[in-house]
Amino acid sequence: MHLSVSESDWAIRVEGVGKSFEFDDHSRVSALSDISLTLQKGSSTALIGSNGSGKSTLLKLIAGILRPSVGKVSTRGRVAALLDLGAGFHPELTGRENIFFYGRLQGLTEADIRNLLPEIEAFADIGDFTDRPLKYYSHGMYLRLAFATAIHMPFDILLIDEVLAVGDAAFQQRSSERLRAVRAEGNKTLVVVSHQMNLLEQLCDQAIWLSKGKMVDKGPFSRIVSNYLQSEQTQSGIFKSGLVTEISCIWDKNDATYITGQEALLTVELMANQYLPATQMRINIFDAQSSTFVTHLDSGFEGPLFLSLRRGLNAIQVRIPELNLFPGNYFCRVSLYAHEELICRLRATAFFQVKNSGWLHMINAHTTLRTGVYLKHYVEVK
Repeated sequence: MHLSVSESDWAIRVEGVGKSFEFDDHSRVSALSDISLTLQKGSSTALIGSNGSGKSTLLKLIAGILRPSVGKVSTRGRVAALLDLGAGFHPELTGRENIFFYGRLQGLTEADIRNLLPEIEAFADIGDFTDRPLKYYSHGMYLRLAFATAIHMPFDILLIDEVLAVGDAAFQQRSSERLRAVRAEGNKTLVVVSHQMNLLEQLCDQAIWLSKGKMVDKGPFSRIVSNYLQSEQTQSGIFKSGLVTEISCIWDKNDATYITGQEALLTVELMANQYLPATQMRINIFDAQSSTFVTHLDSGFEGPLFLSLRRGLNAIQVRIPELNLFPGNYFCRVSLYAHEELICRLRATAFFQVKNSGWLHMINAHTTLRTGVYLKHYVEVK
């Protein structure tokens, strides 16, 4: 699908692209298939779709992080990718040294970086920590510096993947305003993946709907999102197939009550009716009062990592080193995907409470929990 874009106006072109991943047992999983699109310079596009639909894979292909298995991806201009905040940062270097290091990786001169430095420091707003090594930063401070550094680098194309909930409420507001300012410039091309539909509506004029690695539709934002949400609501079944028949979630604390910044362990137990060698697990966290999405964690933190489930009872332990959420009540939605297809979903489970620690952990609140989350997989066959 192509918009009517003239040859001189396009910024991103994807032609017949497919991407698959091969595993040690030589089995292959297709993440994207036959994707074609052309995005105009200055356009702002939301990638929407259920978990495992291929949105992040497509962004990585556009960014040049991944290469397509088939087809061709072309871009015009400098590409900035806010996909993995802090990539390229070194924990032994100070914040300021990391800003220079990152800038040089982007091809900037030292003079260019010095000109950007005051604005980056003011935006990150981490005070004297700018002159301290990153290893002493809280997780939230680290992400704030990473976002501030990346968003102030010169770019023509900006790719954003689930990094719009960085830092506290004030910093999130500042980040949103910065992105809206970029959008208002009119000459930058944005491609955004986010669960924050309100922000997407403010940033994007069009949307691309992906499902199971294929493009379903593309067009004006309001029409595509409306059709997508209506489609999601009609999928009422928790278990989409007979591959998994039982699933439950257990917190390590009997009362499921934690202090902000405290470590938490969640065990997901499920009964698989057959061997599932390439299964992705996704856990979304929602505010229990408003049912609004807060953050997520999954089994694919550093790319296409998959769980190998055997026939019988499987127990997957999820360790969250710092449960950096505002005080409140929350619940989880657990989804499992096999070969990019949803096989089961628990819509509301594993309710838990977070209380205020009264300490600096609050600076980390509502940041994405993917970074620093570790999965351990245990199998008990019965």
